[in-house]
Amino acid sequence: SSYFRYLTLVTFRKLHPDWDIRLYQSNANIDTKWIGPEEQDFLQDKQEDDYITKCKDLDVKIYEYTNHNEKPPNFISDFFRWEMLNDTGGWYFDLDQIFLKSFDELCNYDFVIDGSDSCYVGVVGLSKNKISEFITTNIHTAYNPDHYCCIGPWYLLSLLKRPGNPILLNILKEYKTFMAPPETFYPVHSDDVNKLYFQNIKINNNSYAIHWYGGHPKSQEYNKHATEGNFLKPTNTITTHVKKILT
Repeated sequence: SSYFRYLTLVTFRKLHPDWDIRLYQSNANIDTKWIGPEEQDFLQDKQEDDYITKCKDLDVKIYEYTNHNEKPPNFISDFFRWEMLNDTGGWYFDLDQIFLKSFDELCNYDFVIDGSDSCYVGVVGLSKNKISEFITTNIHTAYNPDHYCCIGPWYLLSLLKRPGNPILLNILKEYKTFMAPPETFYPVHSDDVNKLYFQNIKINNNSYAIHWYGGHPKSQEYNKHATEGNFLKPTNTITTHVKKILT
């Protein structure tokens, strides 16, 4: 795990000192490539420093996830989040974000997800209920190994946006849900990734996290060269907000 990825855990722990944080790993198929421009860490040379070993310093418990190992890592994480949330409930977070404030006040909802037209799923809060059961039961029907987002954003959009899936939409009426506006978890759009690294923009006070889109080629270039020694030296949107949390 890179230093940039590691900061997801660092900033989350700083804001949630008493939460149970679990990191799941898998032995994935890294030889398969989807169709599209997205990149991921496993397509790069392994970085010299692996910050997985430092997770224990954050009281992060590490587990192995063995389902779907024949698939590339991005698809495994998509399947995993729904299976895990259906088994235990809780929160799922992708390791490509900087957290800005505590999620405690969101814990009274049964279902929390980005509710924008993008419907990203890097942050999901979900109690074990009919919602998680429906998604886990049906997600395999949307799997397409060529399509990077097939069981991530595109799948959720097909379920939640008009006309949506009538069965799930009826189930949602039974629960307290928060379809979060874009600035909640994605204050910078994926089309504006440059603003994270080459500008220093103000982030809305309603934002709980800055998602830096780990599959974006520009983010992967930054991720590849980021180290503990050089990360905070530039002044940009990411480093400014990391400093606010860590100091």
